[in-house]
Amino acid sequence: MDRVTQFLSTVKPYRDGDFVDRLNSFYTVISLVACTLIVSGWSFVGSPIQCWFPAYFKGWWIQYSLDYCYVQNTYFLPFYNKTPIKNYWDLISSPIDIPMQIEEREAHLIGYYQWVPFILALVAICFYVPTAIWRTLNKHSGISVKTICDMTSIVHHVEPSSRRKNVDKMVRLLDHSVVLAENLYGNVFMTGHYISGLYLVVKGLFLVNSVAQFFLLQAFLGAKDNLWGLRVAQNLLEGTQWEETGHFPRVTVCDFEVRELGNLHRHSVQCVLMINMFNEKIFLFLWWWFLILIVANSLSLLSWLVVLLVDTLNVRLIRDYLKTLDYPALKRKEFEYNLRDFMRKFLRPDGIFLLRLISCNSGDVVSREMVDCMWRRYQSRYLKASPDDDHNSLLPGSPYATADGDSTLPIEPSFTQAGNGRNPPNSSQVNAQESTL
Repeated sequence: MDRVTQFLSTVKPYRDGDFVDRLNSFYTVISLVACTLIVSGWSFVGSPIQCWFPAYFKGWWIQYSLDYCYVQNTYFLPFYNKTPIKNYWDLISSPIDIPMQIEEREAHLIGYYQWVPFILALVAICFYVPTAIWRTLNKHSGISVKTICDMTSIVHHVEPSSRRKNVDKMVRLLDHSVVLAENLYGNVFMTGHYISGLYLVVKGLFLVNSVAQFFLLQAFLGAKDNLWGLRVAQNLLEGTQWEETGHFPRVTVCDFEVRELGNLHRHSVQCVLMINMFNEKIFLFLWWWFLILIVANSLSLLSWLVVLLVDTLNVRLIRDYLKTLDYPALKRKEFEYNLRDFMRKFLRPDGIFLLRLISCNSGDVVSREMVDCMWRRYQSRYLKASPDDDHNSLLPGSPYATADGDSTLPIEPSFTQAGNGRNPPNSSQVNAQESTL
């Protein structure tokens, strides 16, 4: 038990996305895995089906019939026509007989209960795939979003003086990582839009997956319309039982044939599907949960599209961050020019995206201090150059001054010269550069 508790304490969501991402890739996956374990335990360890056999069925006959009825589909037939039943005479006056035609029986087949554990496991994998794509591909930019978000989450809880030093180290590491990636991969991933564009694609995958799972769930259960979950919930609240609705019936009928002395004997037995008590609650929960995820993913994708594509919002964000910091007063026109130049050359869309993601996970304190550090480096690097000097930005990496603004880090020129533009530098050059850092 202690090992289980220790394992559960280590299962925590990563902070490389927003809360909606964690709803999809962590909480949904954990819920689906838990449901899979419950249904699997009942299906493969317990007794998922029990049937009422004739008295002459003995020993292995019963076991064979149980296995056949569980593997083969059963079908549901109501016991009576008249509803509701008020007395015993209503029950015996309107019984429903088993149809003589096999086609009529097959029209009421229930063929999902055997596959529930496998379907739930497959759905859990589908919800994790977009996150796996995100964590694999974002590293090609030279920036491990997970590492940056984890570091900022830790820095958020330290003293202000230590936090300042750690933020400065993070900015240096960010620059150094991007420069190395640029020399390793070239400029393929260094457009300044790679991480933010990839994140929007992953957001779209979450939305497509939730919509697909919603409709596939209804198709798997044989629902006749898109309001299946609403009708089932309404029936439960009103006390309408499965005998009348046919939703996840507990009692079904199984047909099977047995050859005896060259003759084919057909048997119809009544069976109890106790597993459907769990299936009803699990699939009703999943129907509503997928509907919630569709709404959440749609709103999240729309909000990220707006904040990443509407430049006015990004300018306002960085302006608000800088106004809270203690800087010498600048003329409004000069400040606005420097602000937009800072965003164009230094931050770029990927940098603004990271700041917003850090703000979502660690609050505005750390993101403000990162902007402070970047702004000081921008001042020492670019404000001394001509306005037309279009050097590379932090994202992708460019050299700039240390936090106190005394000197400039010649990272990119030394790497470019040593590596001939795209070839990575040798170990001695990297060590020399790290000593400069």
